[in-house]
Amino acid sequence: MKGWTVKTAVTKNGAKGIAARHVYLFNKKHINHEKTEHITKVFGGDDAMANIIYYAERYSAEQKMRGRGGRPPSSYAMEFTLNLPKSYRPSEKQWRGIVIDCINALAKCCNVGGKELASSTLAVLHQQSMEGKGTGDHIHLIVGKFTEQGKFLKNLQRKTATHVLKNTFNNSTKQRCGYDWTEYAKTLECQKYPNKKNIPSWRVKSARDFNLIYEKLNLVKSLSEQLDNKLHKTQLEKKLLERLQRQLIKWFKAKEEKGSIQKNRQKNRIYKTMSELSNLEVCSEVSSIIEKINECVSEKISRDKILFF
Repeated sequence: MKGWTVKTAVTKNGAKGIAARHVYLFNKKHINHEKTEHITKVFGGDDAMANIIYYAERYSAEQKMRGRGGRPPSSYAMEFTLNLPKSYRPSEKQWRGIVIDCINALAKCCNVGGKELASSTLAVLHQQSMEGKGTGDHIHLIVGKFTEQGKFLKNLQRKTATHVLKNTFNNSTKQRCGYDWTEYAKTLECQKYPNKKNIPSWRVKSARDFNLIYEKLNLVKSLSEQLDNKLHKTQLEKKLLERLQRQLIKWFKAKEEKGSIQKNRQKNRIYKTMSELSNLEVCSEVSSIIEKINECVSEKISRDKILFF
């Protein structure tokens, strides 16, 4: 757990999609709202939904008048859902303050003023039953992609906006309500929360690949020992092999964590070390390992044949 849950969705189908979401959010009889006790607007209103449609339609019309190509916008807004677990219930005033903090943060992320974004923003509070299973209280925050000044907010639909919104939501709930998500995470860990998700398949594969790299690194280490015991190679060659082993571990970790800068840095260092090894008179086994490492780091071989991927 890295904070309170924030979900992001694109509101599709233009004006019809906006109208459909508005109807859904206030429909107390909808099957999804069976455990919803109260539905309240905490920010914005019908005029905000109208502004979302108007700003988008005007942007599309001006686009045509300027003779610009491309498709007209089919999505007019983004919807963010700010979720709290059961037993956490801020007041409507506290929720409004949290929403205002989030709007200002999104506005800054999109390089516009808070008031400029607020005119096309609607926040609807769904207060849920605190008994049984299901979601806790949450806010549906609908934010238009276009401003009154005709600006298209591209950053609004990027992961950066979701990241900024989540950080703001975490900090705002702590400051305004005293809800610290880290304490809640510790409680879940102690209780061994039954709804905790299984380990993602990509993480399982990553762990398996991590084991593979250590198996192959042990082979490199074994080769280094053979050079010491049987072939009596120089200390320089042993030093280079040990350095290569460390660099490969760092490269794999950077690849797993998607750190492109660290990954490229280690990749360049690996090539440099292999180049130094190639200048030495190494045995055929070491040459074979170097060749396979080069293919792996260059990502020129399939997953089933890689050694250090």
